[in-house]
Amino acid sequence: MDHQLPSRPATASGSGGTKRSRRTEAWSSSESALGQFGISNLRDRIVAPPRPLPLETFPSGSDRDSDRVQQQFGAEFKQAAWDLMSKIKMGVDKSAINVHLSFNSTAGHMTAISLFRLGFHIESSGNPRTVYAGSDISASCYITRSDNKPSNPMIGTLGCWVQIKVKDRGWMTMGLTCYHVLRPCLKGYTVGVAETQVPGLDEKVDRACMSDPTKDSARWKADIKGFIPKDVPTLEMVEHPPRAKHNFTIADKQAAIKDRQSAKEAKVLEAAEVLEAEVKEMLDFFNNGHQHLGRPFVASGYLRRTKTNGRLDWALIQPFDDSRVGGNALPTVQDWRLKGYSDSQMPWKLDGYVLEPQGTSIHDCVKDVTVVHNKVFGFKMGASTGCTAGELSYVQTNCTIAEEKYMVGRSKKDRMSTEFVFAPVELDPMIRFGNRGDSGAVVFDKLGRVMGLLFTGQRPHQTDSGYIMVTPIEDVFADIKEFSRGQVEDIRVLGEEEDTVMTST
Repeated sequence: MDHQLPSRPATASGSGGTKRSRRTEAWSSSESALGQFGISNLRDRIVAPPRPLPLETFPSGSDRDSDRVQQQFGAEFKQAAWDLMSKIKMGVDKSAINVHLSFNSTAGHMTAISLFRLGFHIESSGNPRTVYAGSDISASCYITRSDNKPSNPMIGTLGCWVQIKVKDRGWMTMGLTCYHVLRPCLKGYTVGVAETQVPGLDEKVDRACMSDPTKDSARWKADIKGFIPKDVPTLEMVEHPPRAKHNFTIADKQAAIKDRQSAKEAKVLEAAEVLEAEVKEMLDFFNNGHQHLGRPFVASGYLRRTKTNGRLDWALIQPFDDSRVGGNALPTVQDWRLKGYSDSQMPWKLDGYVLEPQGTSIHDCVKDVTVVHNKVFGFKMGASTGCTAGELSYVQTNCTIAEEKYMVGRSKKDRMSTEFVFAPVELDPMIRFGNRGDSGAVVFDKLGRVMGLLFTGQRPHQTDSGYIMVTPIEDVFADIKEFSRGQVEDIRVLGEEEDTVMTST
């Protein structure tokens, strides 16, 4: 059955009115049979998040990393970032702000080129409360680097909204993403610093780099065993939009305001006033805590595997309020055309359609290194690259991830997994199917039916586009149920009218 609703966020506010479970009704119960989850008295635990400190109160100042960045945008680059507004007041050169001043995370994460070329801006209409499938998310906190400087947490994607049927409780709405996207929410998350040579600069810059978690910390334990609510009673919240995006946008708009205020033309001055109003709206939104989306609910950790030795890297986010649940609208025709796709390269379900239950299993598409049914196409909406099209490879790849290297007693063979691979369609060698920041996005077929969860990617040497790895969605759903030890009885994509049982082939 076709499920329809208005278009995506920028053009359809309030389109989250798809069929949704009465989650608030379930919350009204003061007791729960969720002994494994430990969420009895749920109504008392899920409360309005605390008001954060205004961004102006975070450390600021001038340093070599920030003030010397004058190169043309597009260089792959990370550097220190914190409150940017004070830097503008200090008179930092606008080009440095517009190009590189705002974004950092761990080494190997999104870069300034992502911020610009991939449209990394908060919409001019203000900070949206409604969060749609494909939206950007991050931990709602700054990460302290080993040199005691704050940095923004990594950004990931809320793949889609799902509902879990909880024993003796009913349906609850959750956001689906990857576990590693939420790792900064856990105590023990650490970031180091490494000197890095950046093209266009004479001196090396200090950029954040991956670091092992604090031993026996919440993150250390969650990497190994995953977590449920009673395991980690104190977790950072999840936010949308992410503070890295917020900081970048505020800095960019402040610089634009400064430029326009020096003009004499009335229309230019009016434009500056409009920008000032937008900045105020965004600051009020963040400083009043409205960016808080929800709380990490359950997550897989790093060691779980499918029956075919595929990696399981998933997490569920429990929203604080139903008003933030925006639904699973699919990208529109305009979205695809803006990316350069022709009509024949787009999925069949476009304007007004939403993500649907699984149809064909990825497991059934590859038999003995042969792709069944000729070509199998997949599509996704991610926080970094937006909507993109890919093709399933007949060759599966062996994969290890650097984040597991610190685990004592695990050899490379132990860490190896076997993954399904999607490569970009032949459109533009610079357009990737996925990139850093897209982790957590769901892949769907031409009919808008969910296929899998994007969790990582690789770019072989001397190539531009690379490929991404996807876990079949039925494996993800089955593992969530298994991990819950019988507490989660079923899972469905938000908007399904009937229960859908998914099993791995």
